[in-house]
Amino acid sequence: MDFKEMLQRAKKLYFDWPEEIPCKALKQNIRITRSGWDHLVNDRRRTRDQIYFRAKHLALARKLIECVNIPQDISYEDRNQGRIYYWILQGVIESKIIEVVIRQIGNQPKHFFSLVYKGGAPRKK
Repeated sequence: MDFKEMLQRAKKLYFDWPEEIPCKALKQNIRITRSGWDHLVNDRRRTRDQIYFRAKHLALARKLIECVNIPQDISYEDRNQGRIYYWILQGVIESKIIEVVIRQIGNQPKHFFSLVYKGGAPRKK
């Protein structure tokens, strides 16, 4: 599948998700927003290959959010719009190690922010 087709498929998948999905690790629903989509595909620092991977494996992000029990990391930064929190969820889904970033700006609802590929899971010999 070429790049443009993959992005179209991923966009349809993303915007067909419910407005909120349950997150076991945070014990609450997280929102699916336009800013999450824009961060995945419109960040100018990303290579075409990175965007393609994110689009191709977007379904893994939802699976990870719904099944991971504990955040891998929690951080924050102070910006003009207030404190921004980030929760990193990491796990192996379909033999791929991925991270999902959940973000919260100030007191706004938590929302899906990013998907990062960390490599293939080692195979048992």
